[in-house]
Amino acid sequence: MEAVNHSKNSAMEADTISKHGRNSKSHTSRYNFFRIACFALLAACFLLLPSCSSPEKDGRKARQLDCDCEQLIRNNNTQLANQEQYRAQLERCRQKADDFRRKMQEKYGTNQEKFSALEFAYSNYNCK
Repeated sequence: MEAVNHSKNSAMEADTISKHGRNSKSHTSRYNFFRIACFALLAACFLLLPSCSSPEKDGRKARQLDCDCEQLIRNNNTQLANQEQYRAQLERCRQKADDFRRKMQEKYGTNQEKFSALEFAYSNYNCK
């Protein structure tokens, strides 16, 4: 009798598992959902992180570009023998520095607090 009950219980357990347990289709769907969600989260991070600039960082970068041009002027006699080549390189350097600073001033120009932080960082940066 006990053996018969055991086989009935086993049959019921198998029936219950098939009705309420995991089926492979459900498991795959859940796995794919989490995989897609993780991918979307990573993609969002990669898109948003580069846009996380600060006016202080941009001000220091703008000043460093100017510093690079000043360094070029100091190294004129030792690095560039040809005056035309020197003038052209110096002009490109200054143009790049001016363009970057102007771009940052436009970027932060609508927010007085950020614009002030940009200008402060620019004026207080010491050349390396």
